[in-house]
Amino acid sequence: MQGGRIRRGKKRSKKLRIFLILLAILGGLSVLVQIFFPTTVLPLWANVDGVNLSTWQKAPATISLNRAYEDSKIGIFFSDNEKPYQEVTPADIGLKVENRRRIEAAGYPWYIRIVPTSLLWWGLVMPTQPPTLNYDDVTLRDYIKKTFGRECEVAPRNASLEINGDSIHLTKASVGGKCNSDDLKQALKSIDFVSVERGEVRLDIVEKQPDVSNQDALDLGDKIAKKMLNDLELEFDGYNDRVRLRHEELVSWVKFEVIDGKLTVVLDEVKSAEFYKSRVAPLVESAAGVTTITTSDLTKVIRKDGTDGKMVNIKETNQRIAEYLMDERQSVIVAIEAVEPEVKYASSFTSTSAGISALIKRFAQTHDGVFGVKLVEIGGGRRQGDYQAGKEFEVVSQVFRDGLAELEVDEDEVRQLLTAGNWVDWLVGVKKSSRDAKTVEKIVAKLSAEKDNDKASFSILKTENSECVLGIFSTGSSWSEIEDLIKQISELLKR
Repeated sequence: MQGGRIRRGKKRSKKLRIFLILLAILGGLSVLVQIFFPTTVLPLWANVDGVNLSTWQKAPATISLNRAYEDSKIGIFFSDNEKPYQEVTPADIGLKVENRRRIEAAGYPWYIRIVPTSLLWWGLVMPTQPPTLNYDDVTLRDYIKKTFGRECEVAPRNASLEINGDSIHLTKASVGGKCNSDDLKQALKSIDFVSVERGEVRLDIVEKQPDVSNQDALDLGDKIAKKMLNDLELEFDGYNDRVRLRHEELVSWVKFEVIDGKLTVVLDEVKSAEFYKSRVAPLVESAAGVTTITTSDLTKVIRKDGTDGKMVNIKETNQRIAEYLMDERQSVIVAIEAVEPEVKYASSFTSTSAGISALIKRFAQTHDGVFGVKLVEIGGGRRQGDYQAGKEFEVVSQVFRDGLAELEVDEDEVRQLLTAGNWVDWLVGVKKSSRDAKTVEKIVAKLSAEKDNDKASFSILKTENSECVLGIFSTGSSWSEIEDLIKQISELLKR
């Protein structure tokens, strides 16, 4: 019995010795591998600022980490605000994050290499230095000046609400105030990178409270919550009909705006337009009639009034719904507004002086541009017509004077001519006093000009027993419009 126990003890001792020998061999081999592990390679499981760089060569690892920092977001916080005032990239503030020195320093030191199995776990606990932050002071200064102004003002942000389905969520307010540019600059040079993807800067400021606090927004949210889960029956003044507005559709119209320092419900007119067009308009809207005014030489002769129409006033109705949601009214009556009838003119013109002037006036009032027009008939009924004949057009008048240089005209006379009326009266005088019947025609042939945006044209219009001198000055019209006016006057003269 005792001999058997001794033999079993010897067997166990032998196995233990073998195990220890093997363990020592493996430990020695692992230390040997660790000693000769390349110094230019990061150890297994190496992780720098959340970036897996296991067994990376140090040079590529540095490049990869630098690029990762280029895309990082830096949140700028003021006082105790939970939401950043702004998020920027390093390039926005002139920051370049350099990791070469820290990657070179990171590695596998000799005193760790001689610890058996350290290659398997050193990368998980390997300490690293912080990155090197290099700044372009000009870019940083320009960012601060552009974003916060010379006075370093931080605008407070009002609390608001956001509706998601049947739930209302609070968008928290942020305090604003006045900061110190030098302190802000120093804070931006001391960024705390919590990871390669995100850095943070926090600076205390002289606080200015927003107009709308978190509690203000929550109070409004409580009022809306009571109404938004139920459909709304839209009523009509003078009608028994009602139209149901489903709460799901109504909620999709809701926006929130701060008006006069108060958070207010505003409904989106574009989103609501289709509902009013298809569901409400057919019940109440009617087309307006046509008011016809018959005139002779722009003097009213007969007026026939058309009937008013009706249309939904979407803006006012939406305002009433917003007030209902804010618990400021208990029901909503659709707002209806009158639509005035279209006015159409049936105009006629006589071939008298009054009729010619009326025709010219209506043309000028219904076409783009500014006109100065005069017509004088020589012989016949000695008719005249004009519209703004005394308006000066210095630019084209100078062109005319230059164009007449080769003709025998009195330079002193034409130097004072600045209006259509001046020129027409001068041409009529030349025609009456000239022995050569073609003199005025020769002059008129020279009197067509365009300069900058001004145009001018003169014509001799002939009837059966008379001739008419017509001058047209215009700013902002086309030659085709001027030709159209000449044609209309010529046709009227022949009636």
